[in-house]
Amino acid sequence: MKYNIYKCFLFAVMTMLSVNAFTQADSLSGKQIEGNDSETQKDSPHSVYASLGFGNNMVVASTLTTAQPYYYGSLIYGLNNKFFISANTFHMPVFEPFIAYSAFGVNYSNTLSSWFDISAGAYRYQVPEALTDTLFNSFFYSDLTLGVDWRILYSRISFGGILSETSTGYLQVKNSRYFQTPEFSGKKAFISFDPYINMLMGSLTKTVINGETVIGINSPISGNGSGSGNGSGSGSGSTSTTLTTNYFGLMEIDFGLPVGLNIGNLTLEIEPGYVLPMYTDPEIPSPEGFTLMLNCFIKIF
Repeated sequence: MKYNIYKCFLFAVMTMLSVNAFTQADSLSGKQIEGNDSETQKDSPHSVYASLGFGNNMVVASTLTTAQPYYYGSLIYGLNNKFFISANTFHMPVFEPFIAYSAFGVNYSNTLSSWFDISAGAYRYQVPEALTDTLFNSFFYSDLTLGVDWRILYSRISFGGILSETSTGYLQVKNSRYFQTPEFSGKKAFISFDPYINMLMGSLTKTVINGETVIGINSPISGNGSGSGNGSGSGSGSTSTTLTTNYFGLMEIDFGLPVGLNIGNLTLEIEPGYVLPMYTDPEIPSPEGFTLMLNCFIKIF
């Protein structure tokens, strides 16, 4: 299959742990990993991947943005290129302690045919108690992802949910088109491109205050300092009226163009992108704008 399921796993774990529902650090060339596995899996069913990365804007579950740079590191163990265990750490220079939060996950993926794959995973996001008010509360996340290769387009549909003090569900639809240059440097290297459009749907609120409509987000993981983003309010004064309704709708659209230099077991990648939120609540920090990520991926064995 042109798109290795491992890329789906990274998206779930590092998508931001973007259902972009999560950190926007999920881009690894599936073609490069697939090629490596085809050569090594004959000898061993085990594999280990490591990665380091940088991003200019942290977005978590599309309910929090810091507009600050972040750094991440991850270590992933794979069995038969189907079962994965991951550990990820994130550092934000403006916060103490050094590790702002960690993410741990397990994921199972399977290619059912040349055009269809499926994966499922469960993940834990752990935040130091000193940062729960500033960032967000610790939570569990699980998802089920279906991938369809249309030959000219690869579509991934993810059904996910956050488990915390309150729970909420998400639906994510991502369409991408992977392609690469001919191999060069003695057929040991190539450049890959994977442009995508991602749409995230989840729980929203519509609040009408004296005829003015505000669209907000129901965030189950917000810390005390980040705001709930529920868009609710109460009328004040005899002339003020407020009406709030909850609904499931489009939260965010993301555009990205990952470009990777693939050399053997090493991938160096740059990913410019743009985040377009669909909500209008002024009390919620908006992630709207251009993003940039630099990533380094290596297959250890």
